[in-house]
Amino acid sequence: MADTRPWAIFLMGPTAAGKTDAAIALHEQLGHELISVDSAMVYRGMDVGSAKPSAEELARAPHRLIDIRDPADPYSAADFREDALQEMRQISAAGKVPLLVGGTMLYFKRLVEGVANLPSADAAIREQLEVKRQAEGLAGLHRALAEVDPTSAARIHPNDPQRLMRALEVFYASGRPMSELWAEQQPETFPWRVLSIALAPNDRKILHQRIAQRTHHHFYIPNGHDRGLFGRESVGGFARLRPNPRAPALLVQFNGGRRQTPRVPMSGYAAMLRLMFHHRHDGRGLSVAFCDLLIRLADYIIARKN
Repeated sequence: MADTRPWAIFLMGPTAAGKTDAAIALHEQLGHELISVDSAMVYRGMDVGSAKPSAEELARAPHRLIDIRDPADPYSAADFREDALQEMRQISAAGKVPLLVGGTMLYFKRLVEGVANLPSADAAIREQLEVKRQAEGLAGLHRALAEVDPTSAARIHPNDPQRLMRALEVFYASGRPMSELWAEQQPETFPWRVLSIALAPNDRKILHQRIAQRTHHHFYIPNGHDRGLFGRESVGGFARLRPNPRAPALLVQFNGGRRQTPRVPMSGYAAMLRLMFHHRHDGRGLSVAFCDLLIRLADYIIARKN
């Protein structure tokens, strides 16, 4: 029997592989409608570190599922699946092809394979797990998960806080291991035929160079541009960095002198920013050499993941 399902395109790849440029070209040449598949771009204001398309790029090729949540609000793979399916149905009904572009592979996986009947996020449980994390570290969370759900503990990396906390949250909310709930999931047929395209340079050194260039662009103000976090200035003969007062509220927001860090998966950048602002949120500035070192560290962490 002929497959009459409509077509969809998945455009995926590592950070800085050129996904956005390719997606915009496909939109302009073929009229495909774009849906972002990125766990950071869903948040408003999260421009630094997420490589969110610029206002000019979004005007040329609108992306759905960008800037749809406040950084303080949780957004799960199940939330993404529900939103993406709704957008895909609307695009297909209009006679066009949905093109899903991004690098959050968990979202692609859950979109196609479905999600188990898992309990929703529970703020009280999350708060208790965060206290445990602060007291015992990620190793403590991983040990706790191994005791109640060894299958999930074997699958989840000990340094993956988001998935560790979600697996424990599911157990404490439902009383059952998440691996058990997943085992009960019934397979289903995805409503679209999928053409998957993966972008990746043949030479990984090229990818790592692009990541370094992007990081520098995001964290320093390029020629007075508003998107950078920091600008350079000379103080007493020494080069210093100060926060860009025109930058949007990004990873770190300030409220009455207190730091507020949204729970958003931004490893590498987030770790660097926590170091930058830990004792330096009083406007005294940061040394350029120190920030350059931290940014290179962020580059290394991100490159290792790609």
